[in-house]
Amino acid sequence: MMNDYYKTKESVEEYIQLAKDVNGAALIEKLKVFLAAHAAVIEIGTGPGAD
Repeated sequence: MMNDYYKTKESVEEYIQLAKDVNGAALIEKLKVFLAAHAAVIEIGTGPGAD
């Protein structure tokens, strides 16, 4: 993927369409194995990283 991919309106709209049905529930279940009870996660670090 190019570094400028997320800098155009069209590419952002494409990313939104690709990500709209993503469900993080499976990832959260996997993380529970490694996290202490009542632990909090601030950010998992998903997405284009251009916020």
